[in-house]
Amino acid sequence: MTSLDNETPDIFDELSDAELTAVADYTWQHIVHSAAAAATGDPATAAGNGTTLAVIELRPPAKYKALRYLDHGDPAPQRTARVVLYRPV
Repeated sequence: MTSLDNETPDIFDELSDAELTAVADYTWQHIVHSAAAAATGDPATAAGNGTTLAVIELRPPAKYKALRYLDHGDPAPQRTARVVLYRPV
């Protein structure tokens, strides 16, 4: 994995500010806007549909991947995030 910061975070460290920004940017550009455009045919509707990023948090690696990294020196598992979106009905 290429770290977005100067230091490579440990597999259990919280997401850095740079990682949070990257996840939020990706979510807005590729998920929220795409879904709104697909639903309405107008990509401009995502900005006004009330969608909110409710949660962005580290999704811990699978236990076997973490143990292989910690105990056997395998490469660090890829850091991933869980994102929760909220859109009022």
